[in-house]
Amino acid sequence: FYGICLHDFADPKLALLNARQLLKTSGIIYDYDWRADSLISIGPPHSIRLSKEDVTKLAQEVGLKVISAYDLDRHFYEVIIGQ
Repeated sequence: FYGICLHDFADPKLALLNARQLLKTSGIIYDYDWRADSLISIGPPHSIRLSKEDVTKLAQEVGLKVISAYDLDRHFYEVIIGQ
């Protein structure tokens, strides 16, 4: 299990690539993050927030697969990624 908030990284794709290299075959990466479309003023700047679709695309680009992706509420989502 490897938990991350991808908005915290200057290069989210590189972060996923590095996480993939550390991940055991049966391991998962858990991205719990702010929704890009949330209008709430707290949290990271809107300019660095990623959508579930962005995370899915980045995961696929580095050779990972999305197990599930869904909104938790109107401000947060989670994406579960595996090998």
